[in-house]
Amino acid sequence: MNNLRTVALCTLIACVPALAPAATPPKPPAEIMALAMLPVVASNANGSAKFAGAFTDDAVVVDENDPYEWRGATAGADWWARVERALTAMKASGFHAAASPVSEYLQKGDAAYLILPITLSARSGGKPFSESGTMTYTFRKVGDAWKISSMVWTTKP
Repeated sequence: MNNLRTVALCTLIACVPALAPAATPPKPPAEIMALAMLPVVASNANGSAKFAGAFTDDAVVVDENDPYEWRGATAGADWWARVERALTAMKASGFHAAASPVSEYLQKGDAAYLILPITLSARSGGKPFSESGTMTYTFRKVGDAWKISSMVWTTKP
């Protein structure tokens, strides 16, 4: 009987953290949040001009569209040009991106990490299209300004 109580107690203790409410991630500074929102802004305004100067010289962007990786200070604009070609090939209209609240934000000194859930929607061939995923970022402070050092789009768990 004691073994059964021990097992029940251990099971209860293991489940307690799952019963606690999820902690709200720390709020990113406005400068970092503005950078994280660049793909959403570009999606809804049809433009990549906002990407200029937003990425570090050694930045990397990863996405499901070939060539899957873009590098350097122009990585964001180069990636966005590829996204626009993909949308044209899909004959997409009404392309829109909506961000959900930040699901994780960590910062230590001049480096930061952020996960932003995003839902994309459009019409393709007259039919609605939707894709949900996360944009995962790393940021680095360069001089007095934050910049994106990596940006990765993921749609699979």
